[in-house]
Amino acid sequence: MKWVKWTALLIAVAAGMVFLGGCKNYAQIEDRNYVMCMGIDEAEGGLYVSYGFPDLKALTGSGDNIHYPSVTLFGENLEAVEAAFAAGSSRRLDYGQLQMIVFGRDLMSQPGKMKEILEYIRQHQEFTRTVLVCMADGAARDIVALDDIVNGSIGIYLRQMFENNFSGNCLTIGDLVIGLSLEEEYQEITVVSPESLGPRITGSEKIRGYVWLLCEK
Repeated sequence: MKWVKWTALLIAVAAGMVFLGGCKNYAQIEDRNYVMCMGIDEAEGGLYVSYGFPDLKALTGSGDNIHYPSVTLFGENLEAVEAAFAAGSSRRLDYGQLQMIVFGRDLMSQPGKMKEILEYIRQHQEFTRTVLVCMADGAARDIVALDDIVNGSIGIYLRQMFENNFSGNCLTIGDLVIGLSLEEEYQEITVVSPESLGPRITGSEKIRGYVWLLCEK
């Protein structure tokens, strides 16, 4: 089962860092908040960025019930949001386990902001190019907030949902970064809606490379 695979992956990563790396790497784990899902929304004068973190006890079935609640912060750009997070936390953000990036519908009609976001991601290798992407039917932060009701992590939940529905043929952040230079090529991004019991796939939208405007159906 796929939830077993993701559970084993997280356990292996944590165990490897602790037992192979010794006390220094254990301190690094204690110093980090691992982002599993990231939501980005348009805001006047900047962005709202939401972060979802793992519930380790729900994933492993043992250990302390460590589940940092999802948070939403405002900043002029992604760098400013990360600085705002650092100013209010003793832990630093780590994107090494990131599973999903959710873009708000309003943001995806702002080509300048989308280009800026994707350029930032392109320049920062900590964002793995295989991270999946989707568009919220509304605000991305409403999708990330479902982290509180799904078992384990909204990021893993969404990835499993996509892999079960699309057999691995899912749009990735790497596809979007490449799309920056493909003005005439269309891509389809999956649309996800927040529901009382969790997220639900409600369709898809066509987007076009460099312009990053939602296309007419």
